[in-house]
Amino acid sequence: HEIVNNHDERSQVGLEFIDRMILADLSKDNLSTLYNIIKQYIDPRFESNDWRDRYSALMILATISEGCTSFMRKNLEYIFNTFIIPGFTDSHACVRYAVAYTCGLFSDYFTPTFQDLSETILPHFIKLFKSEENVKVLANSSGAIYNFFNQDCSHEKNWENNGLFDKLCRALLDLINNSDSIIVKDFVVSTIYSLASNCGSYFKTRTDVFIPTMKVIYQKNKNSPSINISGYIRDFVCLKDASFQCLSVLVPLDPGNDEDITWYLENMVENIKNETRMRHKKNIYNCLYRFTIDKDTKIFNTTASYVDQIWDVLCNDVFPEYEDQDFEAQKCRERATKTLCWIVKNMNIPIEKIETLSEIVLNNENLLFSMRYRLTIDLRNAAVSILFMIPHIIKKLTEDNMKIEYKENCRRLFDLLVWATRTYGIEETQLIDISFGSIRKVLKWRLIDITRDDVSGILGILFNKSINMHIVEIPDGISFNGPEIFTTLCMNYKHLLTTDVLNNFDEELLLLLDNQSNSSLWVQFGLCYLIDCIEYLGYIEHFKPLFKYLFLYCDSNKNIEQVSATYGVGILAKFGGDYFSESGGDVNFLNNFRTIIQGTSHITVLSNCINSISLVFRYQSKIGSLVSNEYVKFWLSQMPVIGDISEGKSCHHNLIHLILHESDMDIIRNDSSNVESIVQILKRLGSKNDDASMSIYEKDLVLREKALEKLLNFAQHC
Repeated sequence: HEIVNNHDERSQVGLEFIDRMILADLSKDNLSTLYNIIKQYIDPRFESNDWRDRYSALMILATISEGCTSFMRKNLEYIFNTFIIPGFTDSHACVRYAVAYTCGLFSDYFTPTFQDLSETILPHFIKLFKSEENVKVLANSSGAIYNFFNQDCSHEKNWENNGLFDKLCRALLDLINNSDSIIVKDFVVSTIYSLASNCGSYFKTRTDVFIPTMKVIYQKNKNSPSINISGYIRDFVCLKDASFQCLSVLVPLDPGNDEDITWYLENMVENIKNETRMRHKKNIYNCLYRFTIDKDTKIFNTTASYVDQIWDVLCNDVFPEYEDQDFEAQKCRERATKTLCWIVKNMNIPIEKIETLSEIVLNNENLLFSMRYRLTIDLRNAAVSILFMIPHIIKKLTEDNMKIEYKENCRRLFDLLVWATRTYGIEETQLIDISFGSIRKVLKWRLIDITRDDVSGILGILFNKSINMHIVEIPDGISFNGPEIFTTLCMNYKHLLTTDVLNNFDEELLLLLDNQSNSSLWVQFGLCYLIDCIEYLGYIEHFKPLFKYLFLYCDSNKNIEQVSATYGVGILAKFGGDYFSESGGDVNFLNNFRTIIQGTSHITVLSNCINSISLVFRYQSKIGSLVSNEYVKFWLSQMPVIGDISEGKSCHHNLIHLILHESDMDIIRNDSSNVESIVQILKRLGSKNDDASMSIYEKDLVLREKALEKLLNFAQHC
């Protein structure tokens, strides 16, 4: 148990055993039973005179916190006051170490509930930082604060007001200046980095204190070697990296300090040029990346002036002459690639350098092969970043009068992008997001001449991915981009989307829509493909057997499918003519939409339904005339549509059109209360002080006045 040495092997085995039991796939009842058994063991040991009992109890409490979150969160304040607080002043360093360790994990697993106890927690840490002498207790306490603020900073203002946050930062600063331990300094500097990243408003007025401190630490450790600390939480400690990363956050907080910005960038350039240790170079690229992603900062413009000095080194780190299998080298390559992508995207790089880069990319297909062979996640991420960069390279090459060789490279780069997507998309879910998004950018920006074969090839990729991947779960945050790609094709290359091209994918489209067990992502693509063929291409007759699926998926319990279907029904009402009623569009369908509106909490589904009803009233007058006046009142009660601005504008445009162009005023049903409702809707649309004012087309503002006038005249006539 002695923390000055490695933990006892039996202790580690015991904690790992408990951890695996808790994280096993247990039922709620079994987990509750196991938690109560462990709790019966823990409780009496907090009262023991033997420090090993108190230490073990705290370590077990920390270990079960991930698996027993739901049970412990309810009694978190009691657990903290009963078990954690006494440990801060325990006579044995091991127990104080366990308290810091436990608080670090609680900050992760019980956020933001644990952070709500800040006024109780922080004073104890502040006292500990001032009085503690044990290195590992101090280091772990600093790490706990790192986690505490890294998870949630919603209380920052309150902390500032009561002075706790300021006292904490001053205690950390004193610890840096007074401690002789490189371990403690490294942890504390990393903690200040976390605080500055998440609570910048505090540090913005104190850069004159923290920046000089970090600069001194960096200068003292600039040429220091890495230190291997066996058996400790971190394998390597290097104050140079920690202080330089901390400065990457602090320096931009004082954009008027040209001296510090220049000093920092000069040291960054020097590090990139001369650093040979990949672990440290990776961290330098992290800092450079931070300065390349926001074009609206002064430091971005200053950084751009230094890029020329490191361009060759950066390109060489992204595309090395020889593949280095070292883990840190691959990690550095991944960070360098990510940084290069944003430099190309956001900065004005000389066209000659971009052209050279395009040649390098084309001559380094081996990097894309790394995705197929799944060498390491870092190399695969680097390859994905290259695909992200390709449309931006093409865009740079096409901005001015394009030379013939540039044009050839653009074509080859696009072919490479399509090839990589076709070849490896099934194996790499992250590639779906990047490669399809990159293809869409090239199409949207009209960067190259697209042929009919290109269109057929892209559609082939989209449908092959859809069919082959319908059982694959896509991680959160990954976007298919398939619907967006096809919409872009319809808008920019409509002349290439002939029926003989689309006919080749009729069978695949039916497979997508006819199997409700398909992944929602692929059903969405099938629905959007069908909708775009109706809206942009006008292929009504050809797709009429599939219109029933638009109505079918309106009742889906999956939002992504319901959003597309409810939108598509409105498009079919507008463009489908009699096929709308033949496919299921009737009064019963309108009543079903009412049920959906009343039962959904999804703002886009709600907006789509309201707008689709307005499209039915406008373009399917026979069906609209059959609904009851009570239904009209319900529809009007849902307006104006505020949540979805796009659908709101369309809905309100249709309402105004109905008033101005329907001579028999069917929409009003000779009911004065309907007139009053519409007048109030139109008034809200014209009020600058109302959120609804965003939900009306500018061109409709004049028509709105005419509609109001017509309504008032109608009311007077009645």
